[in-house]
Amino acid sequence: MSDLPFKINITPGSPAYEQVIQAVHRALASGILKPNEAFPSVRALSKAVRINPNTAHKVIQHLVNEGTLVVIPGRGTQIADTETLPLNLRLNQIREHLDHLAIEASRLGFSEKELLSALKDTWKTIQKNS
Repeated sequence: MSDLPFKINITPGSPAYEQVIQAVHRALASGILKPNEAFPSVRALSKAVRINPNTAHKVIQHLVNEGTLVVIPGRGTQIADTETLPLNLRLNQIREHLDHLAIEASRLGFSEKELLSALKDTWKTIQKNS
């Protein structure tokens, strides 16, 4: 469907920009996208995913704001090298997600051991798909 380095298939049910952001996050987690690699322009993303250019711009702006992408004048948009950030800054970026995960797991009756096991399984699945 596209010339993108990652897979994305927009489906009904949630906003397209959220689906593209999630696809980028998944591609980063699985190693398909790597730090310092070029990221498609608004026009290229819009055309490849078949979304409105304004939506593609919203995706890229969101990814820049969260630190996933960096804009380098004269070179374009690239995947940020977040692995070089200090551990405390990286933890700050996922703290809200960790809190949400822990709350939901507790609400659903998971033990800490069960949650860690599920997290490890998910981690392995993501790494295996790279």
